[in-house]
Amino acid sequence: MLHTVQATVDVAQRALAEVHDLSVIRDKKHRALVSEARDELIRGDEKQALSFCLDALRIQCSYEALSLAGTLCAILGDLERSVGYTRKAIEISPDRADAYYDLATTLFDMGEPAEALPLLERGVELLGSRDDDLVDFLWSALIETLSELGFLEEAREALKEARTKTDDPLGLIEAAEEILETRCEKPSLRVL
Repeated sequence: MLHTVQATVDVAQRALAEVHDLSVIRDKKHRALVSEARDELIRGDEKQALSFCLDALRIQCSYEALSLAGTLCAILGDLERSVGYTRKAIEISPDRADAYYDLATTLFDMGEPAEALPLLERGVELLGSRDDDLVDFLWSALIETLSELGFLEEAREALKEARTKTDDPLGLIEAAEEILETRCEKPSLRVL
């Protein structure tokens, strides 16, 4: 009896080791496909990059693959699909400011600035003390969206706060200010 129990334990341990090995192989393959997708995007082949992303997603549903798939779909003009992938990415990793920016700008491009606004507000909230280009992108998108929706006083307040968060090396806050001023001068003009 003891021999049978030991044999069963040995078989179970080997099976667990094999499952672990398969999991490691699967993770490596997934990471390699996401890396290939990024490389193809850099080379300018968005369709091939998306193909690699979709292969990666068949292996494992990760934030990286979903976010990149969302970006690629937006680049390729499939905004509905982009929204779907990016929403799933946010479900997996709800504390990523960049995902909120990506989703909000896609919704804005689809003519849904009211749906984009709370996403931009959440993205700005998640920035914390971050000090990179995303700060400029999020604040400028927030100001533009508030302007588009006619919330001009709120846009002015966001502009003031944005100026305390960044020195605007990309000129995005300045461009958003120009949009706000145009909107103030001609409220009925759609500027975006």
